[in-house]
Amino acid sequence: HLTRLIRGIVIGWAIVVAILLFLGYATQLSNNFEQRVILTWFAATPLTLLVGTKLALSFVRRAVASGAIARTAVVVGANELGRELASRLRRDVYSGISVRGFFDDRSPERLAGLDPAEVLGKVQDVSDYVKRHNIDCVYVALPIAAQPRIIELINALRDSTASVYFVPHLFVFDLIQARVDSVNGIPVVAVCETPIF
Repeated sequence: HLTRLIRGIVIGWAIVVAILLFLGYATQLSNNFEQRVILTWFAATPLTLLVGTKLALSFVRRAVASGAIARTAVVVGANELGRELASRLRRDVYSGISVRGFFDDRSPERLAGLDPAEVLGKVQDVSDYVKRHNIDCVYVALPIAAQPRIIELINALRDSTASVYFVPHLFVFDLIQARVDSVNGIPVVAVCETPIF
């Protein structure tokens, strides 16, 4: 993590320095500045950025640990996608999101490998649970085939204060390089793209 942060700062700053040196040379303005000051600035900035970033991350981590920016979430759909999403949210120490559990209509024996205490109820119970427990985020990880249930769930959550996120279940496609994009503000998922050239 630290090496990735250092690499990002150094590479980003090197690009900025290269652009500034090129502009200074092209406009002949570099002669107007003292070289020792410029070199000190070039050398000190990456260190300052690294220290500032580490301090900011430390502050965020403490704020999350103290509960100052904590948010609660539930995942609708205890399938592979829902479990992976919950796992990633739990591993992300900077998100501040505490996953309370899952809602799924399948029987407990079909949810093998999942602690029964993590199953909070059926999909129809989500709205009541969210309102009763002041849940901040609802992640809907149901497959695309469950569209009527998804629409019904979203309609039931309209009068709650929770943010609702749909996590597209794209494993039904054979995705090699899927990516999310937008077309004039409308989100689209690139399932398969053909190179232009």
